[in-house]
Amino acid sequence: MSLNIFVNNEVTIGIQRVREGVILPTFSKENAGIDLRLLTENRQSVIIKPHEVYKFYTGIKMDIPEGFYVEIVPRSSTGIKRTLRLANTVAILDPSWKGETLVYLENFGNEPVSVEDNERLCQMIIHKVWDTTIQEVDNVGTSERGEKGIGSSGRM
Repeated sequence: MSLNIFVNNEVTIGIQRVREGVILPTFSKENAGIDLRLLTENRQSVIIKPHEVYKFYTGIKMDIPEGFYVEIVPRSSTGIKRTLRLANTVAILDPSWKGETLVYLENFGNEPVSVEDNERLCQMIIHKVWDTTIQEVDNVGTSERGEKGIGSSGRM
């Protein structure tokens, strides 16, 4: 059973092609992520050496509506099967960014990784930005965990 929490939970992201032969991203209602195709600088396959960072182009600019942002993350298989990760760990695109979407991938493995032009290695996720008020308080209160360090809430 599926619950429809929002009656009209749709947002439009304007996409502009800025390079020849770009395949636009498409959204599928079954998935949270929208696959991005990554383009190499010379539009041919590249080898990313171990611990090297490579800049990929997407060939698109986005018109992200106010009140939303786009998060770029690797596809599930990118890190596991390809030993590639985002060099900045996560990319956030705000509505004020109007340049081409770039993706920097790092080979964290010990073997070279071959990447074909137009491969789907990352995906974008659209998020709502909540109006937020920052309010100074005298005390944030307590909890069972309190100020115990990372991992203190247990593994299970």
